[in-house]
Amino acid sequence: MGSFARLAGVSALAFAVCACALGPSDPSGAGVRFLGQSAAGAEYADFLSARYAGLTQDPASAAHYYRRAAERQPDDPALLERAAFATLVNGDATAAASVAREADARVLAGAPFAQLALIVDDVAAGRDARALKRLDGAKLGALNDDIARGLSAWLLARSDTDQGVERASAPQGRRRLSGEFAYVQGLILSAANRDAEALTRFQAGWKLRARMPYLAAAHARLAAATGDAAQAKEVLDLAIATEGATPDTDLASAMLAGREALKAVRLTRRQGAAATIYIVASGPVTRSNPDLSVVYLSLAMRIDPSLEVARLDLANALRDGERPLDAIEQFRRIMPGSPFAPQARIGEARLLKARGETDAALVVARAAIAASRQRDILLQAADLFRAADKYSDAEGLYSEVISDDATDGRKDWRPLFARAAVRDKLGRWAEAEPDLILALKYEPNRPEVLNFLGYGWVDRGENVEEGFRLIKQAIQARPDQGYIIDSLGWAHYRRGDYEEAVAALEKAAELEPADAVITDHLGDAYWRSGRRTEADFEWRRALQLGPDASQTADLKQKLTNGLPTPVSRAPDAGQARQ
Repeated sequence: MGSFARLAGVSALAFAVCACALGPSDPSGAGVRFLGQSAAGAEYADFLSARYAGLTQDPASAAHYYRRAAERQPDDPALLERAAFATLVNGDATAAASVAREADARVLAGAPFAQLALIVDDVAAGRDARALKRLDGAKLGALNDDIARGLSAWLLARSDTDQGVERASAPQGRRRLSGEFAYVQGLILSAANRDAEALTRFQAGWKLRARMPYLAAAHARLAAATGDAAQAKEVLDLAIATEGATPDTDLASAMLAGREALKAVRLTRRQGAAATIYIVASGPVTRSNPDLSVVYLSLAMRIDPSLEVARLDLANALRDGERPLDAIEQFRRIMPGSPFAPQARIGEARLLKARGETDAALVVARAAIAASRQRDILLQAADLFRAADKYSDAEGLYSEVISDDATDGRKDWRPLFARAAVRDKLGRWAEAEPDLILALKYEPNRPEVLNFLGYGWVDRGENVEEGFRLIKQAIQARPDQGYIIDSLGWAHYRRGDYEEAVAALEKAAELEPADAVITDHLGDAYWRSGRRTEADFEWRRALQLGPDASQTADLKQKLTNGLPTPVSRAPDAGQARQ
């Protein structure tokens, strides 16, 4: 397996599974010798401890034990590489460089990430000549080589812009990241105030379909600064449509609209070097692996701690790597007043909510919307309020988004669906219903909307046949979704077709055995079918599945008294299933 394939698959689990899964090729067999010759020694104990720490998502301990194992066995490049990489996964680029600095040059030559950590440390400290010497002829693996090329380009450009631009050229026949490196060339030229040439490079990168918001924003700002507002708008509009709005594109849009001072991006050597690592780290290979993202983004932050777009992505990578406390720490390092602060606050709030710290999450979410009324911030905050049962707060935010959407001509079913859900929870079905009808107009085959509206009608005895049809249509799209099959079963129940209801609800319960509402419905269907013992069992089980307060009271009543004699239309069983 080549080094690029190994690095693309690196994860905490990969650390824990195979000694040869990480790092460079090891033709000397040093890593194998370590496992064979030291099996009874302290080195092997450290190695096993590191593997276990990696498996249990404890990067700090993994880094500690790998470093200690590398100190005990200093002639093993595979161990040095593991120690450096694990330390980078832990987010400590300075410590990774320290580990590498103690290594013998021969051992270091077989440890690409250890070398890269040293190079980055030199760049951060202004030791340009030493960094260039390390970079000259270094064999770091495909992805690291891209970063090395970008770092060399910025270091060379300090004294010779053209030499730096030439170094940033894509190798002959190389297509991967060719558009991104055209932008790197443009950033180097822009830093030298050679704007016309820089814009030409940006245009080349754009044609090669480099679309990341950071680059699009730099492109738009330079185009506008040089008098080409049409090009700036075209780039921004397509980037936002493709990737979504970000603080980078928001700032560029504000400049274009005259709300902020118009200026092109002029990066210093250090800023450019860090930005290049960030650009490479934003590629699909890296972004698909949280550990690898953390490694590269930590290196970028080592060079330029003020690169907040990288810090925001670092926090998100830590979140994706199931390291919520580390992610929260990074989110909190983005200070109020930063363009990235609203995104950081909402990211922190979501993690706090997931950890059960609901009150703290809502405080942070309110800070996010106080700092920005951006659509994405409002929607995420509304979702948090909805999940915390703060339905009135959520409704207000969804309503603001829906009103803005109407003004902008945007037809999005999602905020309509969400507002209908909170209005239904507030007992205001008459207001929820029009939202669902409009959402269905925007997305006629959306199963969530079909199910919600169909269930709402059937449960209330309104438009029963049409509601039944909508539920069946939803099932055709999602035949394996228990909550939709539950709607079908409940529709049969409301029509008095109890045997059909039991069949559907049993299937729903098989698909969603931990759903209190489905279990409750199945108990009702059993009761109406004369299966009283089974009904009692299902109701008791539903009580154990964490129903809300209203459903808990209803279940206790049914366990005491059973169901009343059916009338022409049974009373509502609660809010519609979504």
